[in-house]
Amino acid sequence: MIKKVHDGSRVDFWGDTWCGEVPFKVTFNKLFEISLHQKATVKEIWNNGNWNLVFRRNLSQERVLELDELRSMLQLV
Repeated sequence: MIKKVHDGSRVDFWGDTWCGEVPFKVTFNKLFEISLHQKATVKEIWNNGNWNLVFRRNLSQERVLELDELRSMLQLV
């Protein structure tokens, strides 16, 4: 399920349920834990046609697979 977010300035990227059935911080909790911008809005993460996800450290192979899954979900938006 994808909800309308308008300009995204009032939608918490990780904390609100706007793409899928649960918030990204639940579905991708390990990525959320290492996200540099845990309180960012959708508008702040969406930058010039790209999703700007930044993490505090390099991703393990398992986290890379999770990030690929998250990016697949974001392609539906």
